[in-house]
Amino acid sequence: ALHWSELTSDASDRLLSAQNLLIAWATYPLIKALHEYAHALVIKAWGGKVREVGIMLIVFMPVPYVDATASYSFSSKWQRALVAAAGILTELFIGALALYLWIAAEPGLARAMAFNAIMIAGVSTVLVNGNPLMRFDGYFVMTDLIEIPNLAMRAQQYWAYLADRYLFGSRAAEPPLGTARERTWLFGYGAIAPFYRVFIALGLALFVAEHYFFAGVLLALAGLWGTLVMPLWKGWQHLRNSPSLGTHHDRATRRVFMIVGGLAVLLLLVPMPYYVTTEAVTRLPEAAYVRA
Repeated sequence: ALHWSELTSDASDRLLSAQNLLIAWATYPLIKALHEYAHALVIKAWGGKVREVGIMLIVFMPVPYVDATASYSFSSKWQRALVAAAGILTELFIGALALYLWIAAEPGLARAMAFNAIMIAGVSTVLVNGNPLMRFDGYFVMTDLIEIPNLAMRAQQYWAYLADRYLFGSRAAEPPLGTARERTWLFGYGAIAPFYRVFIALGLALFVAEHYFFAGVLLALAGLWGTLVMPLWKGWQHLRNSPSLGTHHDRATRRVFMIVGGLAVLLLLVPMPYYVTTEAVTRLPEAAYVRA
C-alpha cells in the first residue's frame, strides 16, 4: 500500500512497452512453473501421484501444467482445497518477495523482472486466478470448502429456474436439487460472477487498447463473445426449446422483448446527467480577493 502510487503510475506504459513484453514473456513461464510445481508437491505430500507434467503453448506463450486429477480422490476437503490453493499461495509469496526486490533494486533488468513478477504473481492472482468468481484455482478452493461441486453450472441452472418460474410464470419449472443453504450460494454466485467476468474482460481490453488499439478491440470482441453473446444465445435457445417452460414459450419471449424494449427506452430516450471533468488553471490579478 505504501508504494501503490509508484507501482501503478504509468502502469500501462510500462507493462505494454515492447521491451517489457519481452521481459514478461520470459518471467511468466518461470512463475507458472513454480505455481504448477506447488500443486504437484502438495499432491505428493498427501500420497497422490502426478502422472503427467508438460508445457502447452497459449498464444505463443509456453505455459507449464501438471495433471492434478489425483487430488479428486482425497477424502478430506481440506486436502483437495490445499492442492488447488498451493499455486495461489506460491504466486502470492513470489509476488511479496518481488516487491522487496523491486524496492531495493536500482532501475534495470532485475527491477523490471521484479515489477512483472508483482503484476503476474500478485495483481493478476488476486483479480483472476485466486478469485472464486473466475473458474480457476480460487473457484475450486471455494467449491471444495463449501462442498458444492459444479457451483457455476448449478448457479446458472438455478437462475434459469427462477426466471422460468417467477418471470415467465411456468409452473412446470423445477428447481435444481439442493438444500436451502446450497440455494443461497447458487443465488449469490449466479448474481455476482457473470458481471465480474464481464468487468474483467472489458477492463483488460480497455487496458490493452490504450497502447494497441487493434489488439484491444480483438480482446474486447473475444471477451464479449464469451461473456455476453454466448450466454444470450443460450438464453434464447432456452426460451424457445426448454421443457421447463412447458407451453409458455411464446409468453416468455414476449416478456423478454418487453423487458429489452423498456431498457432501450430507459437508455436511449430518458435524459441522463452528463458532465466532463478536466484540469484547469485559475489566474487571478494581483489585487484580487478570494472568499469562500
